Amino acid sequence: MKEEFDLFREHCIWAYECWKMYQIMSEYEIKDPTGIWTRFGTILLEYAFSQIAKINDPDEYRGKKNLSLKYFVTHCVKKDNYKDSYKKFCEVNAEFIAAVKVARNKVTAHSALTVYKSGKAVGDFTMGQDEKYFDSLHEIISEGYNQLGFGPFPDWPHFIEGDAKEFMNKLTKVFGT
Repeated sequence: MKEEFDLFREHCIWAYECWKMYQIMSEYEIKDPTGIWTRFGTILLEYAFSQIAKINDPDEYRGKKNLSLKYFVTHCVKKDNYKDSYKKFCEVNAEFIAAVKVARNKVTAHSALTVYKSGKAVGDFTMGQDEKYFDSLHEIISEGYNQLGFGPFPDWPHFIEGDAKEFMNKLTKVFGT
């Protein structure tokens, strides 16, 4: 079980890093006449949505277990108070989880024709919902780690912010913005 939880932890950290990189990249204005920069941003956003959506997948799909938060609630920790925490997590983050699921299902995993023809963005959520999601995701993973006796879950990696800013600063010099 520890191996599975560690794999899930690594997936959550990866999703956080992807999301954080996208946020930081979005803060920069890159004057790119080729349009490649916009494509990179779209690719990273779709990938981040996909990774976040996997965290919130059901515990099983067609008889196959998913490496998801629901899996750890129902198959690993299995304690009523953790199930209550999971229910609260889902309620508090319902808007963000729903937005990510729609983006994954309509754009990232499937190319919904009506979405592409509409030209409208999908996956919108209220500002700050993403930060709240990752804060509460960290809390519920930490709680599960503690209840299983694995010790505290480490903080989200702080280096990703500095590394992404360093990369973006170099990129802006290349594009001469």
